Amino acid sequence: MRHLVACLLAALLGAGAVADATVTARSSSGGAYAPPAATDGDPDTWWASGRYQLPQWLRVDFYEVREVNRVRISQPDLPLYARWRDVALVLGNGLKACMELPDRLEHDMVFPPQRVAWLELRINRTHSVRPYVGCAELVVELDETAPEGGVEFVRDPDVGIAQSAVVTTDSERTGGKYGPARINDGDLGTNFATLEGEDFLPTIRLELPRPAALYSASLYGIGHTSATFPSFVIECLQRIDCSLHRSNDYGTRTKAQAQRAGPRAVRARTE
Repeated sequence: MRHLVACLLAALLGAGAVADATVTARSSSGGAYAPPAATDGDPDTWWASGRYQLPQWLRVDFYEVREVNRVRISQPDLPLYARWRDVALVLGNGLKACMELPDRLEHDMVFPPQRVAWLELRINRTHSVRPYVGCAELVVELDETAPEGGVEFVRDPDVGIAQSAVVTTDSERTGGKYGPARINDGDLGTNFATLEGEDFLPTIRLELPRPAALYSASLYGIGHTSATFPSFVIECLQRIDCSLHRSNDYGTRTKAQAQRAGPRAVRARTE
């Protein structure tokens, strides 16, 4: 009976629950229980944390910015796994929702559509103490038929202004794990890159989720690639465009950072 339910759930969620994304976690039991097992579309495989320790988190980094409005999770139906209770859903655009989940296996989180490059589920408390915390299936989607959402978001102060930006580029030869969303994912081990032999250097655009006062912005490159904006303060800045001027033999790779204006900064207005 349990296997039948699992098969029906697989048909409902669909294969490849989260495609074109990297999945990581705070801890993992490794092997068949690594984080990607939570997004492979197979309810008979799952992510398992290391031995019980809270908080835990499960994070999805998309190769490209995408619009989402629904997150569904299914947990392993085994006595070794503690069911999630106090959970925070953090979106890459700087929004966070804190929820107390009922004691059951499946949960459905619906909210207004959001453009994000990543999202993270933080498990702060569980309904009981068990050896592991796990996730059998994680589905992140844009569902136009979803019911009206009840998830309420607030701004997350832990998400930096650059990390919350939507990053795009005019290069048509980028994508996958080297797409523009890698520029501001907060991980120095990932990079945006054009393909070798790119005929031009791309323009990179950072669109902030709201106007922000900044005093500097920098793009940190690899090898000989770099671009640094001069110090500035713009009170209503919501977009930054940067044209790169040099590249190395392996294409253009870069990271982004933006800093908020300090209280003593001189402000200037712009449209």
